Amino acid sequence: MTKKCLFVAVNLPQEIKENLSCFKNNFPFRWVKKENLHMTLAFYGYTNQEDQIKEKLRGVFKDLKPFKVEIKRISFVSNRMIWALVETPKDFLSVVKKINPEFIAHITLARINKWQLNLEEMPLIDQDISLKFKVDSIELMQSRINSNYSIIEKFVLKND
Repeated sequence: MTKKCLFVAVNLPQEIKENLSCFKNNFPFRWVKKENLHMTLAFYGYTNQEDQIKEKLRGVFKDLKPFKVEIKRISFVSNRMIWALVETPKDFLSVVKKINPEFIAHITLARINKWQLNLEEMPLIDQDISLKFKVDSIELMQSRINSNYSIIEKFVLKND
């Protein structure tokens, strides 16, 4: 079986992507393409374990119900990235910790190359925002070399 670069994500509604992409006009960094914005839950990297990952995720997400999240802040993180920080329900966090114990709810907006980084000239990036949306599915995604993502499997969250 061929290795694929896999990750688990919450894909964002188009309206949220539009709102988040407005920030890129302000700063000259390597911005994530609007169509690729998502909240990564777990990153598996290149693996040939696709079937095992799918099976595990089916079990982990089977009882998870749809939920709402709020994007609360745009922030410069660890001198290398710009994140949108996300507030999520505790029950969602406990489920995600089963596949990624170090999960921090965020959306990567930009990556900063070392040559772009001059801390003395770095603008302050720390802005409160409030963007809310409902999550009713989680996807196993494949990342391709051309920075395009495709859905491998969609896990639909069900109400009782």
